Amino acid sequence: EPAIVEGKEEKTITRTINVHLPNGEVQTTKQPVTLERKYTSVAGSDEKKYGPWTVGRWESFTAPEQEGYTAIPGAVDEVEVTSESLDAVVDIYYRADEPAIVEESEEVTDDPTPETSTTSPTPKNITNAKGKTATPELKNMDTKSKVFQNKLPQTGNKVETIYSIIGLLLTSILGVWEIIRKR
Repeated sequence: EPAIVEGKEEKTITRTINVHLPNGEVQTTKQPVTLERKYTSVAGSDEKKYGPWTVGRWESFTAPEQEGYTAIPGAVDEVEVTSESLDAVVDIYYRADEPAIVEESEEVTDDPTPETSTTSPTPKNITNAKGKTATPELKNMDTKSKVFQNKLPQTGNKVETIYSIIGLLLTSILGVWEIIRKR
């Protein structure tokens, strides 16, 4: 009677989590899960009878907190890993919290002459997106402006985009025309 050989196969499926910190550093966490299945075979034969694969889990992951920044996504869920699962890569980035919003009050100077009476906006308090309140330093602020918040530069508008697309189309058409003309 032929001898029966038993063995097991393994395969490792890995989830890689890359945390892109605001300072440019990238912290990488690897979550390998090794699945296995048993098989039986007759000695001298290449035929194997396989059993079912085991099931594993990738543990949940929470992004580290960074002062003044919000992680996107903030957490990665726990996931069941099966033999059908593929290696995965998750990237976590940080977005700066919203700029401060300033409430203003009107301050009127008591001057007897109406021509010289002035009003100037004075910030009461500053509240960020998380509800934290801070007192502003007036020496570093432009008190003549109505809004004391930094605005990001605008990188383009619809008209510029349309002109860019038209330019690319014309360049492509001229390139094709040049090829046809040479033939």
